Amino acid sequence: MSSPGQPYPYPSAPQVGPPLRRRRRSRWLTVGLPVGLVVLVLVGAGGWWLVSAVSGALGPVSESAHRYADALVAGRWADAQGQLCSADRVQVTPEQLAAHYGSPQLTDVQVIGVSVESSNGEQTGSVQLVLTTADGLDTETTLWMAREDGGWRPCP
Repeated sequence: MSSPGQPYPYPSAPQVGPPLRRRRRSRWLTVGLPVGLVVLVLVGAGGWWLVSAVSGALGPVSESAHRYADALVAGRWADAQGQLCSADRVQVTPEQLAAHYGSPQLTDVQVIGVSVESSNGEQTGSVQLVLTTADGLDTETTLWMAREDGGWRPCP
């Protein structure tokens, strides 16, 4: 019979046989953790390289578009015309830029997207802009960019 509070009628028997071996330490800490950390560092380095390569390709296009847009907002028509690609520079006059962008006056330009493409060794780019006028009207437009003389030029 069992005594009150004990679920079994007899006390447990002493352990017979060799003592239980201690469980071996998991290989997770000795192998898996360092391998995982190395993989994490490599993935991080690859991501950093990718971001820097992409921003290095898009940065000059975006900067050129910003310079051109800033000239338009400030009303520096001759400066804006001088920044155009060679094909448009001979066709578009500062007066034509003033007529197109001067009324209503541009008050702000935001770059919302930049794209660069390479085909048969020739690079082209496009920049999506939002032009804001003094009337408060926002117009989204695409500014095409051409690679000339080692730099990027707007080619609208």
